[in-house]
Amino acid sequence: MREVARQTALLPSYALARAELLEHGLKLNIKEVHNISQHAGQAALAYRRRELELFRQGKLPAGAGQGKRFGAMIDGGRVKLRKATRRQKGQGKSKTQKRRFKTEWREVKQIIVFEMDEQGRMKKGTEPIVDGTFLGPDEIMEVLTMRLHQVGAAVAKVVAFRCDGAPWIWDRLDWVKQRLGLSDKQVSKGLDWCHAVHHVSLALEPVLEDEERKRVFKKLRKWLKAGRWQKVVDELVQLATAAKLSADASVWTEIAYLGGHGEEGHLDYATFRRRGLPMGSGAIESAIRR
Repeated sequence: MREVARQTALLPSYALARAELLEHGLKLNIKEVHNISQHAGQAALAYRRRELELFRQGKLPAGAGQGKRFGAMIDGGRVKLRKATRRQKGQGKSKTQKRRFKTEWREVKQIIVFEMDEQGRMKKGTEPIVDGTFLGPDEIMEVLTMRLHQVGAAVAKVVAFRCDGAPWIWDRLDWVKQRLGLSDKQVSKGLDWCHAVHHVSLALEPVLEDEERKRVFKKLRKWLKAGRWQKVVDELVQLATAAKLSADASVWTEIAYLGGHGEEGHLDYATFRRRGLPMGSGAIESAIRR
């Protein structure tokens, strides 16, 4: 069952999973692959529900995280699900009715928790915890808290939270911190570097022409990497003022976005590098794509 579930999760279709299993000497028809993988998925979710209940009751054992460094990254993605709206009648030449499907996009919220080395990368010889849910932000943040508890984050040296600017994440991080009993010294919160740089680019679009925009963007990106976010914001304010843009122009939204994260300490990239902490959330972006 484990290998069937693994191949089904890793590959994009039951047909490809069946072919891969056949290469390993396991001959199953497509319905068997489907049914086994569905059963494994339901069993995994039932096990997680039991873990969550124990966690809520304070009965879930904590891991040995003394002195360790952990990364915790959160993001949302989209996946297309297929639901049968009409059953097939008959088979082969005797088929009298084709099966019909309805496909719809669903948002999945995912996390990854891993032990870091001194450079902020995933520590060699360790495996990350990847989890997700369709049940919304409260559910995934409780799952994140539980997973951090299981690795022993409460006694860790540092827990580095990295994510994009989605408010549903930032609004709940303090709850995660309090639930785990983490001190300010243990926690590092950071806005994903690529997202921050993208917002600098968006802010420059309405105020400068192509060639000049490229030159200024490189300068501001260099300042941002050095942790000089206030200088970046001040420069953007001067450019927007000189361009005489209206108060509702998009540049002011981007400036407020960068300024808000800067004041909260989410743009201290020079400090992150000095402490050997990640600047971005590439690990969860990769997990979302998979």
